[in-house]
Amino acid sequence: MHMMAKSEAVLKNEDVYVHFVNLTASYKRGMDWCIVVTTSSTFTDCTSNTELISVIDSRLFKALNMKIIVSV
Repeated sequence: MHMMAKSEAVLKNEDVYVHFVNLTASYKRGMDWCIVVTTSSTFTDCTSNTELISVIDSRLFKALNMKIIVSV
């Protein structure tokens, strides 16, 4: 996702953002989450398709469990 975002930023000559939606320290197994590459600086809804370049959506990967590691 990082390389895709970087390539799109160069290609479009504009800022591109990677958002991790619902992947926080309070994440609970079974919660919907997504990782989104977009031209929008804010993104909060995994079902929105506004300005999307790419998305990885948990609804397509039901057997995948995420482990969030938070370092302080």
